[in-house]
Amino acid sequence: MGSIDVAALLRTAVRSAEMILEITPADRADLESEEVVQAALAQSLIIIGDVSSDLPASFRETHDCLPWADLMALRDRLRHRYWETTADLLWSAAQEIPRLLPEIRSVLVEVELRR
Repeated sequence: MGSIDVAALLRTAVRSAEMILEITPADRADLESEEVVQAALAQSLIIIGDVSSDLPASFRETHDCLPWADLMALRDRLRHRYWETTADLLWSAAQEIPRLLPEIRSVLVEVELRR
């Protein structure tokens, strides 16, 4: 198996986080009736969790500015307990993205500068 392209993984997480920001309605009540948006939010959050899981454990440990374990746990919940996914859960997770995205970008810049 080849080496892991950490920068590519982080770029994927950045794009998924940006998509969450683009599609999340401004008002929580609007999310309730938007099933397609809910599905897109869930998929984007799953992708961010997959990226977190695919990163080497040593990388996650040295870049502990991000809640990798929480992101993976959310991914597992959305993927394996999908019947428990609610608009409230998705809204809550989406509200964390404005805080997380700059951190992901910062880590990506650090990785790209080391290349």
